[in-house]
Amino acid sequence: MTIGAEPADQAAGTGRLAGAPVRRRVCDVAELPDPLPAALDTGLPGSFPAGGRPAAVVLGLQAYQALADHPFSPHVEEGGFLVGYRHVIPGDPGRDMLEVTAAPAAQCPDASRSRLTFPGESFLRLGEFLAWRDRGEVLLGWYHTHLFQASLAFGLSDIDVRFHQAVFRRPWQVAALINLHASGRVLRIYQRAEGGDLVEVRFRAQSPAC
Repeated sequence: MTIGAEPADQAAGTGRLAGAPVRRRVCDVAELPDPLPAALDTGLPGSFPAGGRPAAVVLGLQAYQALADHPFSPHVEEGGFLVGYRHVIPGDPGRDMLEVTAAPAAQCPDASRSRLTFPGESFLRLGEFLAWRDRGEVLLGWYHTHLFQASLAFGLSDIDVRFHQAVFRRPWQVAALINLHASGRVLRIYQRAEGGDLVEVRFRAQSPAC
């Protein structure tokens, strides 16, 4: 898999998406060896399930483009699902690799300027999407937007955390947050740590060629 990621400029695990409204591309692609390098470890606080190590998250090209280029609303939060494959890393059976292959938008979400949740109808439409693709993909997590600039002090809201804990109950499932602001968008990804807290983790993204 060919991957690339723009260096985190705010915190470990944070990436500035190259996409709308800033039209620039990430071009520093490299071959990702197998097993995944230790550089994908988070170094952030928190004790994780499955041997105490966070999942290695890799965004495939289709998922990357969906998150980087979708014209998200500036008026209400939007979001959707992260689907793909959960792998065991060879030589490291206690750690998951989450390969995100698609990021379909949620249908019929309950949204406002400061909150977003998915009703049952959203999950029914997701099931139809996965059946239509027929690739054996599973639900790896979800994503949504915040309509303000990213900061180190504020990530997922309390509402986001409660929603994730109630709905995405598998310990390896993740929540992705996209902060929208005038100069671009910033993506952060969180995973449940021991005790239930959501802790930021590193990720890598496959970017399109320039």
